[in-house]
Amino acid sequence: MFDIRTANLGDGGEGQAAEVDVIKQVQSYLADRDITAISASEPDGVDALRRALAESAESRILVLYDPARIAVARGLVLNCPPSASLAVWKQQAGTLLSAYRLHRQRVIFASISAIELDPQLFQTALMQRLAMLGAPTHAMLRLSVPAWKAWQAIVACQAVAFDRVALSLDGELEAASLPLPFSFPTDPDTALSEFRIAEAGLTKAQAQLGELQSEIDEQRKTFDAERSLLYRQLAEVQQELREQFLAAAAHHDSLVRIRQEQESASAPIETPPAQPRSHEEDATSRPHATISGWKSNPFQEIKRTLTGLSRAER
Repeated sequence: MFDIRTANLGDGGEGQAAEVDVIKQVQSYLADRDITAISASEPDGVDALRRALAESAESRILVLYDPARIAVARGLVLNCPPSASLAVWKQQAGTLLSAYRLHRQRVIFASISAIELDPQLFQTALMQRLAMLGAPTHAMLRLSVPAWKAWQAIVACQAVAFDRVALSLDGELEAASLPLPFSFPTDPDTALSEFRIAEAGLTKAQAQLGELQSEIDEQRKTFDAERSLLYRQLAEVQQELREQFLAAAAHHDSLVRIRQEQESASAPIETPPAQPRSHEEDATSRPHATISGWKSNPFQEIKRTLTGLSRAER
């Protein structure tokens, strides 16, 4: 019975999509056969291998994996540094090989990239390894191989070539794998052409960035000038409003003062009540009063004055 399980041994973009296609075709090819297939594309690959080994003591296990160079190339597609991709690959490859060393007769490795290159050869090699009888019920189709860029291939090869641990693990995996040819072409001329194209694109992008920056600077200058003008106009409006407010306040005070003066002028004058006077005040004031009346009857006034003085002596 076929079972498909997964592990994580490097991933990346279109390469991972192609790996999923390989898994599906292997699943179809191995339908109704007593073999467990584990794909190196998910985090629980080692655990899946251990579970498969524990569940059955006789079933064969096919582990699909990527060589170190492919893992690094896929990492470059995702902008992952070669050292980081290679470190993850070495850790997980070492763990898988540790489980393989305890079950050499049951575990078979197969390079996903090699299967992509020649699915029919993979079918033949797997049948020979497992001593399968009869033709397969489903033929595998040739798959599209991920088109790694030349510079990515060169960088990946160089990264693995200078890592002794990666070389050792890669060689052990290849020895435990089905004998499938695999090529990872590296073309320096193509890589140089890719770098020139990238450099030209970078130069163009820098020129566009410079133009954009100039445009931003011009817009900023315009904005600063408009802002300064707006601030000046706002200050002028504030000054004008202040002057109008002060003039209105002065006019209001003037109106209030005029209204108070008008109210004071139109109010009636109150005469204080007359006070009673003594005889001395009446005697001293009478000569003045009578003198003013001499012109009308002087003899009577003289007589009235003498009479008043006589009474005062008594």
